[in-house]
Amino acid sequence: MLLTHSKIIKVQLKQILKTVKGSVVRGLHTTSIYTSSVQDDYRYIHRSKIPTMHFQKSLLRLPIPDLDKTCTRYLRSQKALLSDEEYSATKRAVDQFKEGSGMDLHAQLKQKDKITGSGSIRWERMLE
Repeated sequence: MLLTHSKIIKVQLKQILKTVKGSVVRGLHTTSIYTSSVQDDYRYIHRSKIPTMHFQKSLLRLPIPDLDKTCTRYLRSQKALLSDEEYSATKRAVDQFKEGSGMDLHAQLKQKDKITGSGSIRWERMLE
């Protein structure tokens, strides 16, 4: 009898674990992190009825940073990671980029920003 009762409880626990996959216990309160039904493979921190891009148009436009400042920031970040020899080679490559194709690409980026705005298109479409 005890063995049968134990199997029933085990089956019920498995069903509960399939329905609710996570929770956080804070003191006496339990907060659900995410829930998932048996058919739902996604794990959410929370679900929302508001679409992801709903507030996109209300966000402030970010300006396109100056090419020189961007290159300087990049070199500063690389300084901590590279040896002196590697940094010198990187600096030469950045200088070539800045004087060559970088100027043209930066102009194209500014032109595209005038048409689309920095936050008005989804990132997947930026690759087109």
